[in-house]
Amino acid sequence: MTYFNKHIAAAISATIWLNIAPVFAEDLMTVRFIDVGDATCALANTPNGQMVFLSGEDKGDHCLNSAKTAFAGNVSIDLLLLGDLNETTVLSTMRFLNTYSVKTLVHSGKNRHFAKHVKAHKGIVDFDFSKKVKTAYPEFPVGDATLTLTLTDSAEKEKGNFAASLSYGNVHILLLSGSDKFSTSKLDVSCAEAKVEFGEDHAALLDADIILVPSNDTASSLSTCLIETISPYFVVFSAGHGAGKPLTTVVNRFLGAGVKHRNILRTDRGDNEGGDEWSNDFTLPTCSDGTGDDSIIATITKSGEIKVAYEKPFSKCGELDDEQS
Repeated sequence: MTYFNKHIAAAISATIWLNIAPVFAEDLMTVRFIDVGDATCALANTPNGQMVFLSGEDKGDHCLNSAKTAFAGNVSIDLLLLGDLNETTVLSTMRFLNTYSVKTLVHSGKNRHFAKHVKAHKGIVDFDFSKKVKTAYPEFPVGDATLTLTLTDSAEKEKGNFAASLSYGNVHILLLSGSDKFSTSKLDVSCAEAKVEFGEDHAALLDADIILVPSNDTASSLSTCLIETISPYFVVFSAGHGAGKPLTTVVNRFLGAGVKHRNILRTDRGDNEGGDEWSNDFTLPTCSDGTGDDSIIATITKSGEIKVAYEKPFSKCGELDDEQS
């Protein structure tokens, strides 16, 4: 069952700030979670660097075209992080490499053609984490931010699955890829009940203010124990077209862990395009859901203020009246 209700609909118009304080443009990091259908795309823009997280096929180059807009004027990217590297992802990645000068490429390389293409781009720091790495928590600079990979399970590392924490000041965004093994077999019990203990360093890296849940089967494996460890304030589901995501059972685990309804957001490219925005009691009869209009933007300051909202909440829809807001 897909999770749609008036609480999530209300999040469309929600503008949420934590620790309100004066904000200056040079102090901001913005992270855009792009509505790209079955893939996952996140674009991070720090005061002095840029990063792309791509997992799955970028059909129609929506992620790439969004990067051109988000990184306007920049011809280089500090970090390109790849998840779920397969034949279609490789093609999408090649188009990125042909468009931008990428400083560091982080991936689990299993494709010979891909490896040859990367070598053709001189100057790239090619970090293939399927190979032996010196630390379980490699770090990469993204301008003023830092990306830290969590590679604690060799079997999952071999598959290219990981958790990555993007840190800016004291704010952390957790990016997941693949059907990770950072969870437990008992999905609906606490860590204490499951008798699971994360190491201190591991738990610290998983702790996040915002979590991006990809459109693949990772969401269904997110246990109550893992969610408690992450303890997010905001949850962004990269929902995917026609995938029936997010599952109600998964959303209920986040709600049970204390995440508020209004702080759960989702991309849904293709789910309701051309029809009513929300098929429930918040439906706006005259609202048309335009293509790719459900991207989400997080704005973060170095001192810790966080704002998360839909980038275009009601494209062609007008505003909610008092009874609906």
